Amino acid sequence: MERTVLDLREVSISFGGLKALHDVNLDVRQGDILGLIGPNGAGKTTLFNVINGFLQAEKGEIILDGEKIRGLKPFDICRRGIGRTFQLVKTFNNMTALENVVVGALLHTDNVGDARRRAEETLKLVGLIDKKDITAENLTLMERKRIELARALSTKPKLLLLDELLTGLNPSEMDDALQLIRDIRDRGATICMVEHVMRAVMSVCNRIVVLNFGKKIAEGSPKKVANDKKVIEAYLGEEVIAGSKEY
Repeated sequence: MERTVLDLREVSISFGGLKALHDVNLDVRQGDILGLIGPNGAGKTTLFNVINGFLQAEKGEIILDGEKIRGLKPFDICRRGIGRTFQLVKTFNNMTALENVVVGALLHTDNVGDARRRAEETLKLVGLIDKKDITAENLTLMERKRIELARALSTKPKLLLLDELLTGLNPSEMDDALQLIRDIRDRGATICMVEHVMRAVMSVCNRIVVLNFGKKIAEGSPKKVANDKKVIEAYLGEEVIAGSKEY
């Protein structure tokens, strides 16, 4: 049986009178590429923000490798092994690609030389080592997304949260990104990804969780979720299912 890396138990949070997450139970297992899907406003990014400490859950438990982390600051949670990318890319645009990644690598060392070596290794992994001396503002969207991914990887995460990494990519870039996600998993990281590109999600994820109005409405294999009537009605639609075999 796979080890549970992250365990959420009845996690809830409200904004004013709106229940953004309602008693969400979720487990992420070692080696997973877990897809988190649902309509806009379903609570997906809010769930990520609660997991990594940007928002504090009002109730419930968040357990990372057996340790309760609810209430910890984001940098403490990152140090314990959760890396994160963002829906809106958050690179330091006046810094080079290498400098951006060194920032993440400094989480576990005070030695700038060691951090630089770690950053260079990570840039090689994501295919950007030849752009290491170019400032982020002069790179493409996909390249900036890869910088952000490299920065997260440089913190040595056991769990990587990817928030719409594939959005805005052309088909070739998407194929490359999907292979990179598989490579990262194969190197030992567990992945949970929020994504709207359903054909890609159906091909790369081994499990999918569906949120709607802050509640989990379905969970299972891509095939099981794709054929769930509640999911089709709430989010997917028949045309998405029909096209999901293209990847």
